Amino acid sequence: MTINSKGAHAPFFAPELLNLSVPRTRFETLLTRALSSLTKGNWADALLAVETVCRSMPSEHLASSLRAKIIERALPSLTSKAWFKAWLVAPENTALQDSMLRAWLQSGAVDPLHSLGLAALSQRCEAHTESSLVQILVQAKLLQFAACWKEQTAVVGVVFNFAESASEKALANLCVSNETEDFFYQVPANGTRFQFTPPNQHDLWSISFCCNEPDLVSTTNPSQRKWLLASGSPLAFACETINVNTRFAHAQAQKLSLHKKSARQSSQGNAQANKHTPSTVSIIIPVYRDLASVKACITSVLESQTLNQTKAKIIIIDDNSPEPAVSTWLQTLSSETNITVLKNRQNLGFIGSTNRGLRHHAEADALMLNADTVVHGNWLDRLVAALYSDDNIASVVPWSNNAEITSLPKIAVASLPPTTQELAQIDTLAAQLHQQGDIADVELPSCIGFAMLMRRKVIDEIGVLDAVHLVRGYGEEVDWCLRARAAGYKHMAATGVFLSHTGTISFRFEKTLRVKQNKRVLQQRYPHYELEYALFRRDDPLSKARSVLLNALTKKQNTWLKNAQLRLEPDDALMQNNGANAVPLFSMALPAPLPSSCVRIAIWNLSIANPYAKKILELARLVASQKDLSVRLLVIGEANEALWHTGVVDVLPRLNSIDAPLISDMEFLGLSNCVACWVLANGKHSPAKIYMDNFMSNLKLPATIVNDQLDIVAWFETFREAHLTP
Repeated sequence: MTINSKGAHAPFFAPELLNLSVPRTRFETLLTRALSSLTKGNWADALLAVETVCRSMPSEHLASSLRAKIIERALPSLTSKAWFKAWLVAPENTALQDSMLRAWLQSGAVDPLHSLGLAALSQRCEAHTESSLVQILVQAKLLQFAACWKEQTAVVGVVFNFAESASEKALANLCVSNETEDFFYQVPANGTRFQFTPPNQHDLWSISFCCNEPDLVSTTNPSQRKWLLASGSPLAFACETINVNTRFAHAQAQKLSLHKKSARQSSQGNAQANKHTPSTVSIIIPVYRDLASVKACITSVLESQTLNQTKAKIIIIDDNSPEPAVSTWLQTLSSETNITVLKNRQNLGFIGSTNRGLRHHAEADALMLNADTVVHGNWLDRLVAALYSDDNIASVVPWSNNAEITSLPKIAVASLPPTTQELAQIDTLAAQLHQQGDIADVELPSCIGFAMLMRRKVIDEIGVLDAVHLVRGYGEEVDWCLRARAAGYKHMAATGVFLSHTGTISFRFEKTLRVKQNKRVLQQRYPHYELEYALFRRDDPLSKARSVLLNALTKKQNTWLKNAQLRLEPDDALMQNNGANAVPLFSMALPAPLPSSCVRIAIWNLSIANPYAKKILELARLVASQKDLSVRLLVIGEANEALWHTGVVDVLPRLNSIDAPLISDMEFLGLSNCVACWVLANGKHSPAKIYMDNFMSNLKLPATIVNDQLDIVAWFETFREAHLTP
């Protein structure tokens, strides 16, 4: 009997026993195993354990951080990618930001480091956590940078100047710009915080700076100076005629059932159509970078003008592009009929640029169009018809390859953009099916801003986009749509129109940060929307229209659809998704194994529903019954509790994302020291024999088909003699 030091009989409380008695989740146990294996140098064991958690709990940043730490030692060539994957899970986590940026610094990825480091700088400075980030930026040879943010009615900021010529008393010149004027200030350039009140509280202010320059107030032509944008710019203090209904969350709670509403038939919409459709639409195209995409977009809009009865006034806003070729080409368009090119004095961001366009033709309906889209045919007429099919429609949005809930071929999943010929076929079929009544427009919780046609009377009623509380871009169209819904309007998917959309041209790495920031504002303002959006994605009221259009495209043998479907749902027998294209699954040799505590038997693409799954359990129990035998099973796919409880199984759930995995399933076969592989007959996609005859042989990995004829005990004895005999 156990006795403690004071003579009491067990059970007694011992703090050191607390961790042993507290139940832990399977994932906590796996993370503990990963840490222990890493300490022992068994990198394969550590990587498998943490990868299971990362795939099962993709929002757990501690697991992805531990994975990156393991990869730093085990697979150093993947270090930058591993830290990037970890940062994506928690982009505002300062420790993750620094770890990722240091990995980029070590790998020489200076340009993305500068871009993302500056994007995070203003938040870090405002929170007084910038010192480590500043150090990283200086190590990356970025010697002059600045940040700004708002505190009540004042602009607060800081300028860093680490140039050799800089002194403790160095000054920087600020250029504070709205759409029409520049104002100049001088502030310290030694990392000391400054503060000033902007010229007025109603404009959107861009904050730029330059160091080691003479007093610009007396300079005759300050526009010739090289101004650098301060992180956190632009800043706005007062909303410009924005009506935010704070009662939205309560008043609109009943609209959670929106996704259950049936699609409105085109014939019904036409019966209610407003006969007084507008004669003019203002097409607003903010432009920042990527000349090729900008040219393709604007050219497609211009070429479509003769095919549309709706008169279009095109407004292009050059947001002070960092690429001179973009600005130069845009200026050549100024002489074009119905084109107005506005150039921001300094960068105002997507929201500020769009609002400038929204105000330019105050009498016309407005179409927000991203500069990385391509249009086709009489697209504008069809969007206008959808907008005016009912008096209380505030906005409409078309299909696209990259359009969140109106994406094709799969909801909320981006695909590569179609070619010009493929686009023409997709859009033409969508128009025909809609005209015939085979597909109908469907009500949405909100539209997507890449190509969103907005009714002018709604803009006049609820205001323009919110540039005060939302940062630069992302989520601004959701906020506008939800304000419109609170005012009694609705939003529709125009299923008779398809546009091409590349996506993420201007923001690049900054996008992840901006989405996180702006999503927080939307969650506070509209707490029920996230659930509503999730329910719409789950139930997909657009599925009927999507299915009809996809079937028509399949009959036409549309090549874009074939490639997109192959990428989204590759045949497991033949292909492996690599994030951009489907490639032969076993076309490469397996990587060398990492240090491991055991050898492994791989179970490829296990489904619990497979009739032969019980044989995998038999094998696991046989392995578990062996004493002093360093063998484990690596299951790629599903595992039930009985399989887990054998204690000799590592499980890698199949990846649901179409993004490129950090380490593919096939690579794990080699890294984890698999010396044999089982493939179950009657697999989901193709007979197991296809694996055996055409692909497994290339891996030089002994493979076995699991079927009725397989004698597990005999197989294991042969395996043991071949791989485990000293």
